[in-house]
Amino acid sequence: MSGRHLSRKFESELENLRRRILALGELVIAAIAKASSTLESGEEGPALEVIAGDQQVNALEVEVDELCLTMIALYQPTATDLRFITTAMKITTTLERIGDLAVNICRYSLELLRESKGAMDLEAPLTMAQQVQDILRDSLKAFIDWDIDLALATARRDKGIDRLYKANIWDAVSRMYGQELGIMNNIMRTFMVTKFLERIGDHAVHICEMVVFMVKGQIIRHQKATLDYLDEEFH
Repeated sequence: MSGRHLSRKFESELENLRRRILALGELVIAAIAKASSTLESGEEGPALEVIAGDQQVNALEVEVDELCLTMIALYQPTATDLRFITTAMKITTTLERIGDLAVNICRYSLELLRESKGAMDLEAPLTMAQQVQDILRDSLKAFIDWDIDLALATARRDKGIDRLYKANIWDAVSRMYGQELGIMNNIMRTFMVTKFLERIGDHAVHICEMVVFMVKGQIIRHQKATLDYLDEEFH
């Protein structure tokens, strides 16, 4: 097989890999949206769809991993191509974990609906759900476009999600005082939903960190450098 034919085949496989990762990303983003829909509308259907469809996320994760390993074995990529493929494998694992968190959100949302006792304050989880969908979508766009500026800007936005989560902790504690057990349980369920959403935000930041590695070959996770410092260093 000629080198040029191999190159065309490899490029086709890379494009196929991009499409599959985007498909996996859209699945988990849709799962978050459906979980939020159940909370907002009180309809169980969207949450049940997410729980039933989790196997599809798992199957696609395995499929992408196998594709990456096959490409490494067949084409022995180097430099940026190798970083792209290895980053794709890590992002796939991260997206599968986000899918699991979306399932957890759905389970708690169903419990809230089925065992509701008194009015629930859903402003924080609904706001956080929209924000994590946005930053997750932008982190994946940064990956596909090799856009380090978008990756760093997206990672910054997680601070807003963290602020909402921390505020919700104190709000939950204050509202639990003097309440009957059923209401306290639902306040805790609402708090756990925000915890899962906060973790999804962290995973989106992790994807952004992986984009920086893919583009620059520099590992920035676990470092104390601020995003402002990184902006200056990379520009």
